[in-house]
Amino acid sequence: MATTPLFEELTDDEKSSLTNSFHCWPLNDLVRFTPDNLLMPRTFVDLHQRVLDFPVREGDVWICSYPKSGTTWTQEMVWQIANNMDKEGGKEPLYKRAPFLECGCIFPPEASCELDKLGDAIRDPPTYLKTVEGTRVIKTHLPFNFLPPNLLDKAKVIYVARNVKDVSVSYYHHNVNIQAHDFQGNFEEFVPFFEKGLLFYGSYISHVLQGWKQRNHKNVKMIWFEDMKKDQRGVLEEVCEFLEMPLEEDKVEELVEHLKFENMKKNPAVNEEDAGFKGDFIRKGKVGDWRNYFNEEREEIWNKRIDEQVKDQESILGNRLKGKNLD
Repeated sequence: MATTPLFEELTDDEKSSLTNSFHCWPLNDLVRFTPDNLLMPRTFVDLHQRVLDFPVREGDVWICSYPKSGTTWTQEMVWQIANNMDKEGGKEPLYKRAPFLECGCIFPPEASCELDKLGDAIRDPPTYLKTVEGTRVIKTHLPFNFLPPNLLDKAKVIYVARNVKDVSVSYYHHNVNIQAHDFQGNFEEFVPFFEKGLLFYGSYISHVLQGWKQRNHKNVKMIWFEDMKKDQRGVLEEVCEFLEMPLEEDKVEELVEHLKFENMKKNPAVNEEDAGFKGDFIRKGKVGDWRNYFNEEREEIWNKRIDEQVKDQESILGNRLKGKNLD
C-alpha cells in the first residue's frame, strides 16, 4: 500500500480569500499537500488513498493533465482510437466512456440525489472502473506524484499540456461557468489566485514540470494543445503509434473530422447540456485567446516567472509555456 502524502491547512488569509470568492463547498475548502504544493478539496483526503491503491491494469490508457489543457479533446480522441472509431458507442456520455478518477471529491452532500441518477461513473469512479472490461480510458487531473506508484509499469499515459496563459483564461471561465466552482469575480480578480496556485489543483507550472520530467518514459506520451490545433491528424497518428492501436486510413479521416472543434462543440456526448454549467463546457478552443486578457506588463511578468520556474530561458518547455510562436 502506497503512503498518502501529508497535507496541511491553508493560512487564515488564504482561507478567507477562497471563501470570499468561491461560494460553493467543498471547492472553497482546500488543503495543501506537501511537498508538492498541490491544493485539493478536503473531501479528497480520504479518497486519495483509494487513488494510490487503485488497481492499474495492463492495457489501461490514462489521460493526465491540469484542467483546461485540452483534456476533453484528448479523451474523445483516445477513446475513439481504443475503440476503432466506434461512433455508435461514442454516443454514450464521455464521463462513462473515460471516467474522471477523482471526480467524487468535487460534489457537496446536497448533490447526492443528482449523483445517484448519474451513477458510479460520476459518484464513485474507482468502483465503477473495476466493472469496465477491455481497454479502460481513465482521466485524471492529478500530477504524477499523486497517482498509483505502479502506473507507468503497467499503463500507457498521455500527458496533455498547453501554454500557461491560455490555461489561465480558460480556467477562469471554467471556474465562473461551473456551478460547483462558482467563482465570484472578473479575470483581474482571478489572476492572483492562479499566480499563487490558490486554486483546485494548485500550480499549473508545478503540474507541467512533473509531466515534463516523465516525457521520455516509454509509457508516456506528452502532447500539446497547440499541436493538436495545428495538426490534428499528425498528433492523432502519433497517439495511434504510441498506443499500438493503428486505424485504417478511412477511419483516420473520419476521426479527424469528428474531432474538429465545431463538431466537438455540437456533440452532446462530449459538450453536455444541463450538467451544472452556466455556459458551454467546451468554450472557444483557441490558441492565443490570452492576448485578449493580457497587457504587455502582465505578459512580461509572466514570462519572467516562467523562466525562473523552468530555470532555462531558451528551453523548449519555457517557450511552450509562454505561447511563443505556436499559433
